[in-house]
Amino acid sequence: MLYKDHFNLSSPPFGLTPNTRVFFAEGNRKAILDALIYAISHGDGIVQVTGEVGSGKTLLSRMLCESLGEGFQILILLNPGIPPEHILSAIALELGLNIEGRQDKVSLLHDLQAALLTLHKQGKQTVLLIDEAQAIPLESLEEIRRLSNLETGAAKLLQIVLFGQPELDDHLDRHEVRQIKERIVHRFCLPRLTAREVTRYLDFRLRMAGLRGNTPFTPMAARLITTRTRGLLRRINLLAEKCLLAAFLERTTTIDAWLALSVILDVSRHRRVIGTALLLACVSLAALLPTINDRRLLPPATPPPHPLSSNEQPQTVTKPDTPTPVAAKSGDASNESVFFIQLMRIQLTVAQPLMVAVKKRLPAEWQAHAASVQTGVRDHVLFLGPFDSHASAQQILDALPTKLKAYKPLILTRKRIEALYNRQPEQS
Repeated sequence: MLYKDHFNLSSPPFGLTPNTRVFFAEGNRKAILDALIYAISHGDGIVQVTGEVGSGKTLLSRMLCESLGEGFQILILLNPGIPPEHILSAIALELGLNIEGRQDKVSLLHDLQAALLTLHKQGKQTVLLIDEAQAIPLESLEEIRRLSNLETGAAKLLQIVLFGQPELDDHLDRHEVRQIKERIVHRFCLPRLTAREVTRYLDFRLRMAGLRGNTPFTPMAARLITTRTRGLLRRINLLAEKCLLAAFLERTTTIDAWLALSVILDVSRHRRVIGTALLLACVSLAALLPTINDRRLLPPATPPPHPLSSNEQPQTVTKPDTPTPVAAKSGDASNESVFFIQLMRIQLTVAQPLMVAVKKRLPAEWQAHAASVQTGVRDHVLFLGPFDSHASAQQILDALPTKLKAYKPLILTRKRIEALYNRQPEQS
């Protein structure tokens, strides 16, 4: 772990192997675990748990095994793709039965019932956990249903918990297995983590790995990670691990929006994700722009007229050494003497709402410095300005971070903007 000493960690914080020591209780995980324990303890029949790939189903099942205690006999079926003629044999092996040379299903089912009854008399409740249940053949599901019928006069001999991806619902909707679907008494769904939960999850995993002091992930970086991973734990772990490594290589202990975005771009394998990356960059711009306040941008105390308007009166600014906003007079001369920085141009249908969100996240006195233009259904442009000279605009452009310059910002006059886009900026 290259970054261990860099962040003063004692162990890898984002390992992919399910580890009950770092079980994250938020995102409804602890509530679902408690509900599972309650349902199994009360012998409520078959229970179903669904969640997307990487949502934490395996870790939840391991937490369930540890939480049930000594009064339960846990059987785990990790290979649900077993053919139906072997499914009973696999469960018998989990129970420790000797099935060598046994081919008769009736006698095998009888021995299974006898073993389960013995455990019941010993005060133990038997629980069968089936992972990746969406891959179970329909015939195997029918065999499992027969096992769920085994009971004494007062209790089930076998509790069954199905862990599967959302496709499990479609699997159980099949007419051939409607009987087992009717026996499912509880259904739980593992939700994706929200942006706020991802922020706490990143901090939690780092604390468990020995982090002291402030978390390296900024809130905006966590939001970008949430967007890219869609709130799925395995994806979060993979991306967070790469972010830590990138921070180590750049000799920084802060993972901000730009570092997270560079990692996202680096791990993206297809060009189609570049559009998503641009949207993420647009969101992170909200955190970037206020930091330029001390870099010769227009002073917030005297907000400039909205860009591209044509009938505004001159204003004066007394603060020296600051690019002075000017009011545009009608006529080409004025249009040629007012300059703007085109920060970003995005050709995506959802870009405009994001630009509106970016501007609303700015302090009120700054919002007049940013304006957007929509030239069609897909084309959106974000400007910063105006500036009273090309040199003033160039000063701000030169001060922009290198990663923002990667989106090729350029300086345009008002006349050039009107010629290119033939639109007034939209008030947001």
